[in-house]
Amino acid sequence: MKRCSASSLQANAACKISCRTATVVSASTTSRRHTYGTRLRQDGADIAQVQAALGHASLDTSARYFRAGTAETTAVIERVFD
Repeated sequence: MKRCSASSLQANAACKISCRTATVVSASTTSRRHTYGTRLRQDGADIAQVQAALGHASLDTSARYFRAGTAETTAVIERVFD
């Protein structure tokens, strides 16, 4: 059985509370962790902070949260032309 770091457990607990507060009926641990990592990045966390918060052993694992989606890329481009 894989042991989770304290920060990982804290992140999971925070996400569960948020889901209950938002009345989300079901959300997998994986989707909650991905949302948490993505939100950290969007709010300005660097890759080392995301790695620490999610308990990743490798920066490569944390790097997946630093790939911009289509909506995010579009928003950046629109800001350039505003």
